[in-house]
Amino acid sequence: MAETVLSLAVGTVTFVSQDGAAIFSGHSAEGKRVRVVAKKNALPRPPLVGEVWQVAGEFQIHPKYGEQLYAKHGKYEVPRGRLIVSYLASNRDFIGVGEARANALYATFGDRLVSLLDQGDVETLKTVLSHETAEK
Repeated sequence: MAETVLSLAVGTVTFVSQDGAAIFSGHSAEGKRVRVVAKKNALPRPPLVGEVWQVAGEFQIHPKYGEQLYAKHGKYEVPRGRLIVSYLASNRDFIGVGEARANALYATFGDRLVSLLDQGDVETLKTVLSHETAEK
């Protein structure tokens, strides 16, 4: 089987062992839901809900859980494209930004949104958000 590389917004973390193995689910920018099984040392640390991870591995069919991506390696990545929406909506650092506001931000700023957030451009973000939420 060929190796697959996907960027996933983490939606659930089902299992994390002390040795670093993890099972989590997420969705790609295209909306495909993927369950990931990562053995120890495949990831530098366990993923957190709301983060975006690039994962490389092979899909296999599990008799109970169906298609799963068995990760050989993965890394945290800054969310890009549509993945920024679920990141903002589910991350505790962005209190007051739910799914609707995150969609509005992406619809307004598109791929510029990440750099606006990195720069802390409150004035520009206030075109979509309240002053208080933009400052957060």
